Amino acid sequence: MPIAQRVTFLNVDLMVLGDFDRKPLLRALGKSVIALHDLDDDVRLDGDPCLVLEVADTGLDVAGTLGRFVELIERLPPTARKTWRAAKRRRFDVGVQGGRHPHTTSWLVSKELLAAVADCGAELAITVYGA
Repeated sequence: MPIAQRVTFLNVDLMVLGDFDRKPLLRALGKSVIALHDLDDDVRLDGDPCLVLEVADTGLDVAGTLGRFVELIERLPPTARKTWRAAKRRRFDVGVQGGRHPHTTSWLVSKELLAAVADCGAELAITVYGA
């Protein structure tokens, strides 16, 4: 496998963990998200069933993707919000493909956006895939 040439932001996965009725959440988010794995796929993180979502919008950077997710969560109707809160954990996982160049790469996430992520009851992870 060839070594990646450039460090690249891939996407943000939203991982919603635990045993809960995912249907109201998925119905409310609709076509704004893509379900990569749902609880029926037997995907687990730290032993918990895991629903994995990505925003359907393409071409966004780290802050834009996180912001879109936060916006969607803040707009959840009461039934879907109850489902969101019923999850054991919620994690935004920023995916980055490592590469040879440039030597350093960074993406800014403002303190306001970090606060909004925290207000959603979510944690933030960063996954770097080796070059």
